[in-house]
Amino acid sequence: MLAEAQVDLTLLLRDPSKLTDPPANARLVTGDALDRDVLDAVVHGQDVVYANSAGDLDEQAARIVEVDAGNGRPPSGVRHRSGHLRRGVPGAFGAWNRDQIGPQLGPYRAAVDIIEKSGLDYTILRPAWLTGTDEVSY
Repeated sequence: MLAEAQVDLTLLLRDPSKLTDPPANARLVTGDALDRDVLDAVVHGQDVVYANSAGDLDEQAARIVEVDAGNGRPPSGVRHRSGHLRRGVPGAFGAWNRDQIGPQLGPYRAAVDIIEKSGLDYTILRPAWLTGTDEVSY
């Protein structure tokens, strides 16, 4: 949707060859979210930072918070998160989910803790598959 909107995008990619059809309104930057110099240059002047991370989530969250906190955006008081990262999904699906991937959620919880304590405005998105319903509606 952002690719179709009238916004300027800056995309930080470790491997730009994996992006087969880059949006026309995007500036592509090759780098790693753990590289402070690259991240500082990418985050500076941005209105919104969207991180869709994999790997060392807690380290990446800490670095993004560190750089973003110095970006000079005034706080708007926006705070959102998904309680499901802490409480889990209720019912039988939640029990199955905890059995299947519960231990793997630790790094996600650690990253959320870092973001919540940052004082930055944030929204934590919860993947649709954690709802336990057979629908995807955004």
